[in-house]
Amino acid sequence: MNSVLIISGLLATFSPLIYLYKLSKKAVRPSILSWFGWSVLMGISIFSQVVSAGWSPGLSIVVVSASGCFIIAFSARYIFRQYVVEKKDMVYIYTGAGCVLVYFLFNNEWLTTALAIFADFLMAIPTLRAAYKNPSNEKSLNWPLALSAWTLALFALCFNFSWINALWPIYLFSFNAAMVFFTYSRIKPETSGQIMDTMNTPVSMMVTGDLKIENC
Repeated sequence: MNSVLIISGLLATFSPLIYLYKLSKKAVRPSILSWFGWSVLMGISIFSQVVSAGWSPGLSIVVVSASGCFIIAFSARYIFRQYVVEKKDMVYIYTGAGCVLVYFLFNNEWLTTALAIFADFLMAIPTLRAAYKNPSNEKSLNWPLALSAWTLALFALCFNFSWINALWPIYLFSFNAAMVFFTYSRIKPETSGQIMDTMNTPVSMMVTGDLKIENC
């Protein structure tokens, strides 16, 4: 199981590195609210699980993923200064803050994790919407790498299965599978100009909103 987790962790590490490379080349323009929100939500969930049930090796890849999200948000804001902030993204931040408040009120790892995943899903709406509407712009090797990482993580959990530890891997497997499907299975022709990349957090099938055309 440990070898599988190590491979999974390496794949999960390569995924944000590829995105950071694209960011350094100004090929993408991430929504830092989403990336930062992902890291905070996963961090709160990890904390609640460790406090309630102790450390589990299955949490290691979630830690890697949360760290990757934070590094991307920090790099986009302070190193490359290539990011976007939209007022509509604040809705997802408020929802995430509400989930954190619920955790401190009830102190239940199941409720905290479920609400964190739900909030993460809401914050992923811009990313999924962008991938659905402009798949060629969002296509990147980091999606299949992340999908492979979470597939291995789920496989490793089979040796010592726990539903509370499986919630994040199942969710993130589904999110990355959706991104792979949108970006690799339904490529649209390139449009004049590039579309804003709003890669930040959890999954969403709300793909009918309009996207602002910007230079990525």
